[in-house]
Amino acid sequence: MRKKELKKIVFITDSLSVGGVRTVIINLARKFRKDGYPVEILLLKANNGDEFYLDNEFPVHILKKKNLFLILYALTKFFERHDKKTVFISGKERNNVLCILASFFSGARSRLITTIHTNLSSEYEYNKQLKHKLLRCGLKMVLPLAKNIVAVSQGVASDLRRWTFFEKEAICIYNPITDVSSLPNLSKKEPLSSNQWPVKLLIVGRLCLSKNIKMAIDVVAKLNSTGSYHLEICGDGPDREALQKYTNSLGLEDLITFSGNVSNVSEKMQNSDILLVSSYWEGFCNVIVEGLFYGLPVVSTDCPSGPSEILNDTAYGRLVPVGEVDDMCEAIRIIEKQEIDIDKLQNRALDFSIESSAKKYLKLIESL
Repeated sequence: MRKKELKKIVFITDSLSVGGVRTVIINLARKFRKDGYPVEILLLKANNGDEFYLDNEFPVHILKKKNLFLILYALTKFFERHDKKTVFISGKERNNVLCILASFFSGARSRLITTIHTNLSSEYEYNKQLKHKLLRCGLKMVLPLAKNIVAVSQGVASDLRRWTFFEKEAICIYNPITDVSSLPNLSKKEPLSSNQWPVKLLIVGRLCLSKNIKMAIDVVAKLNSTGSYHLEICGDGPDREALQKYTNSLGLEDLITFSGNVSNVSEKMQNSDILLVSSYWEGFCNVIVEGLFYGLPVVSTDCPSGPSEILNDTAYGRLVPVGEVDDMCEAIRIIEKQEIDIDKLQNRALDFSIESSAKKYLKLIESL
């Protein structure tokens, strides 16, 4: 019997620089390749560090165009060069607008999977800049042309139905964590209740508007009036300088460490006591699943969307209202006094395995 020819999968993004969407793309691409699918990556622009992926793992194409109309034209031609055995997966708002239009002009709409990685209503509520307003209008106009939409959480899917002009059913596929074939051995991890000071708090994420890092800094300032706490912030972004200045203005420079982008996030998590998420909004929040995987208790804002779904309300962590510093401080103090069930946290992380997410994507891909 002739072996079935597997479809080629092309991921389309703006770059392979650090970020949650990049992580999801690489994780899925590696899994698809392991399952025998040919995988390629198309970059609409390239940043420093992307060269690593040019010479390793996957064929990577770059559209070296700066003008949006030239990018759209080149992207349309790229779609036209690929036959019906190729499926395209796009992510991020600007990329989605361009890919939906290019697929429409090239007749490839049915082979494009548009992924929504953020809560669009909240993002555009907080982002008041002109470019975001224009992007919002563009996305609202072209989304009705999309044939296949994947939302990374149920909250994102529900928000998409409210946010757009039409009733569009999106498929919910949670973001995967990398490898759950072997859970890390945390038997030697010191219990939080053993009164080891200072309590080590951790934030991992991009230093930008959505992450609301200022709230976490205010939490540390309030906590240290009655105890001993240290916050490490792993990540970089446009708000870093302002956040460091704010930290110094409060006299917290010895209590808060800005570590920038780090390659040993797993080690940071295993050596911390509590993971904080202070976001205004999310789409899924990969870092919460990663924290659970390493047995790290989580205190998160109950922001749209993702944290409440991952934590199953408060079954696997603590949720506090967005922006409420006192509530986050209280949640941290409650966790300090509790015995942490590491097995329970790790088993919850297993619900978001790469196998589960890839299976759902491949079911969709093979149906196109």
